Amino acid sequence: MVFMDNLRDFFKKGDVLLLTLCVCANLFGIALVYSATRYDPALHTYPIKQAIFLCLGIVIYIVITFVDLEFLLEKWWKVFLVLGLAIILLLLPFGRDDGTGNRSWVFLPGLSTGFQPGEMAKLAYICVLAWLINHQRSFGVSRFTSLLKYAGLTMLFAGMLAALSGDYGMVLVYLFIFVIMAWVGGVQKRWFLGIGIPLVGGVILLWNFVLPHTKFWTDYRIMRFRVVFDHSLDPLGRGWQQSRSLLAIGSGQITGMGYLHGKQTQSALSQNLPARHTDFIFSVCGEELGLLGCCVVLLLLFAIILRCVWVSRQAKSRMSAYIAMGIAAMLMIQTILNVGMCLYVAPVIGLTLPFFSYGGSSTLTLFVAMGMVSGIKMRPLQLAQRPNLIVYFSPPCAMLEVSTQSKEAPSCEIPSSPILPAAGGGPDHAGVRRRGHHRQHWRGEYPAGGEKSYPDHLSGHCHHQHLLRRGPRGGPDHLPGGGQPRPGPGDPG
Repeated sequence: MVFMDNLRDFFKKGDVLLLTLCVCANLFGIALVYSATRYDPALHTYPIKQAIFLCLGIVIYIVITFVDLEFLLEKWWKVFLVLGLAIILLLLPFGRDDGTGNRSWVFLPGLSTGFQPGEMAKLAYICVLAWLINHQRSFGVSRFTSLLKYAGLTMLFAGMLAALSGDYGMVLVYLFIFVIMAWVGGVQKRWFLGIGIPLVGGVILLWNFVLPHTKFWTDYRIMRFRVVFDHSLDPLGRGWQQSRSLLAIGSGQITGMGYLHGKQTQSALSQNLPARHTDFIFSVCGEELGLLGCCVVLLLLFAIILRCVWVSRQAKSRMSAYIAMGIAAMLMIQTILNVGMCLYVAPVIGLTLPFFSYGGSSTLTLFVAMGMVSGIKMRPLQLAQRPNLIVYFSPPCAMLEVSTQSKEAPSCEIPSSPILPAAGGGPDHAGVRRRGHHRQHWRGEYPAGGEKSYPDHLSGHCHHQHLLRRGPRGGPDHLPGGGQPRPGPGDPG
């Protein structure tokens, strides 16, 4: 009975549209994986495994939707941090080379299948970075010390991953997520320009005048970039995979050669289109379904990313908005790099196409991430069902005023942002309103002389007595100057 109630609650409040888009993309991917694995009997079970991962992913999506991620981060952000780093540290004893020179896979004893720690740790990184940016708003998002904290967290995750696995493609994903979340969080443009311009200039100088005179110029990692700029440099070596990929996509033309009829895809020789069920699944689609099929793939991915951005703009708290945007950034960079790799305009860095490529850890991680986005969409709807609670900020002091007398729907003030909309950008079903420009977060922090009193959508309970706490200028009635609570819009008086 409880299960059915929760299920009805999910279909009523969860993001069913996002789940539908993800399932459609994954089913399309399973069809492509089936075509890409027919040439080898040893791979015939892959489509079945991918279907099992899809079913597990749907269950995980529904379960994660009901998790109040913001409440967990407020209390246990350190657990998220330690858990993310611990997952990466599994590479130390259990990491295994996947044949590409990267020790990016972990095979635990007793398990027949492995997983990529870098995939799973991304979500912990996004959550902790969102908490950190939100926390630093009290001190200034663009302060140098705040930027050092963001960069330190990013370097901790990305540096450990690079040192233990050598998976620099995943490192690029972490860096892109950091840039997007910092931008959305309100970090000033001068920091991006001040760091980005010298960085780009340094890379250009290094590439043109330093690296060609060192032994690293012929290193396989550098060669992956060099063949992108010069396709004739090593067509039978480092450029082989992308040359075959480009040939397959070009052969498909507009409508493709027909499903299960691609020459490169159905070739019995694996080297004719290497990694066709993982990294180069987009090439399979291009050859057999043509430009039209590729457009469907890109439209599905674009719709999923756009939905994540929309949920971010509807979020009623900054931390939730940052998490949704971080997930959108993750999907965006992986899609761009994978498609660019298949089109021979980006280097081969081992990134799969989200929802379409074969991979258990990738699929489950994506559904966990999408469940987090669905939960962010669900939270405002749950908040609107808690009556008799009004939360807003007093502009000149650290005063969180709560009234249980009003008949209005609950409301909470969210400070303005240069990037995010004023009240989350969504419908006012949660009664959101703004009072002045105060730096305090809506989670109820007091910088001096006060106590914490979390609203019940964060703490799980609400103190109906003594809700008004003394602030730094609190008077005898626990209000600034000793007055009575200010009436909210619609309150009498």
